Amino acid sequence: MFRVSRIHGGIIDGKGMSLWAFKASGNHCPDGAESLTFTNAKDVVISGLTSMNSQLYHIVIDGCTNVLVQGVKNSGVKISQVTYSDIQGTSASQVDLKFDCSATHPCSGIELQDVRLTYQNHQPLASCKNADGTATGLVEPPCCF
Repeated sequence: MFRVSRIHGGIIDGKGMSLWAFKASGNHCPDGAESLTFTNAKDVVISGLTSMNSQLYHIVIDGCTNVLVQGVKNSGVKISQVTYSDIQGTSASQVDLKFDCSATHPCSGIELQDVRLTYQNHQPLASCKNADGTATGLVEPPCCF
């Protein structure tokens, strides 16, 4: 595991608009690149970041532990078919499971499997806005889908 201190602020422009235009014209080209990827890292903090025009995915977090993402903005992508599995931890706020998705591009196909989050000996809360999905196994706080 790699230890990452913190990424705070800034703008990542993945230059995806030109790739999408090229693909739309019928030309064959690679799928594209992720704007920011974390694999097998721990203690990751991403805050105040703007990711726009990503060619493929804005932020990919794979096999990481103790991850905090807050205040991240993206260019209105649709998030779908994402699975959160075997996640345990504590939250800095009482709403520790929050899906705040775009009304224009709502989140769908979100799957929570065995997710257990706590908040300072209080009942944690979940908040879902324009999000749809399923929960299986133990999911705490109770999901709002």
